[in-house]
Amino acid sequence: MTAAGPARSSFPGATPASIPTPVNPHPSDPIPGLRRLLVAGTAGGVGTTTVAALLFAELRDTGDAPFLIDHTGGDLGPRLPGGDEVTAVDHRFRLHDLGRNVGVAAAELADPGTSLIMVTAATPLGRTLAAEQLRLLDHRGNDHGDQRPDQGGDQNRAAQVVVVQVECFGRRQRRPVPDAGARVRDQLLLPVDDVLAAGGRIPYNRLARQTRQAIRRLAAAVRADLGR
Repeated sequence: MTAAGPARSSFPGATPASIPTPVNPHPSDPIPGLRRLLVAGTAGGVGTTTVAALLFAELRDTGDAPFLIDHTGGDLGPRLPGGDEVTAVDHRFRLHDLGRNVGVAAAELADPGTSLIMVTAATPLGRTLAAEQLRLLDHRGNDHGDQRPDQGGDQNRAAQVVVVQVECFGRRQRRPVPDAGARVRDQLLLPVDDVLAAGGRIPYNRLARQTRQAIRRLAAAVRADLGR
C-alpha cells in the first residue's frame, strides 16, 4: 500500500498527481477525528521536505503511518527513507509537506484538528523569519477570537506549533526562536548531518545518533498532540 494518490487540494503548489484527497474535506462529507499535520518552511531550501520525510519514516516504523500528501510538486517522494510503501495507513491522520508555504499553513490553524511543524534555518535570519510568522499567527488567532492560556484558553488547543531549526554547515548557532509565544509546543534542532546533505533518498540507518534523537523527539511531540 502506498501513502499517496491523485486528488485535489486548496493549497497552492499542489498538483493533482501528488495530492490524494482534498485538504479541507467538504462539510457535507466530514471525516470523523481527522487530524492534519502541516510541515512548512519559512523559506525555500531550509530543509522542510527533509524534515517531512524523516518524520514520516519515524512514524511509519513505529506503527503510526500517516496519509502522506506532497504539495511540493514531487520533491518529497525521492527523499523518503525506504520509499512510501507501508503495510497500513491511518486515513484520519494526514501529513502535508507544504514546502515554503508557512503563511498558508498558519491560516489553516483555525481548525483545532490541525497542527504545524514550522521549519527554519538555524541562523539569525531563520530565527527572525520564524518569530515573524509566529507573531502573525498570534494576530490571526486573536482575529478569530482564540484565547491564550493566560487568558483562560485551552493550553493544548493553543500550542499547535513545533519549531524545527535545521543547522547549516559552518554556522552552528544553537539558540531558540525568541519570544515564541504560547502557541509553540516545542522547539528542537536538527543538527548538521553529512548523510542529509548528500541529497536523494535518505538512508535512515546511516543517520547520526543526534539526528535520530531529534526526529524521535519530534515524533513524540506529534504523538502527544494526537493523544497517542
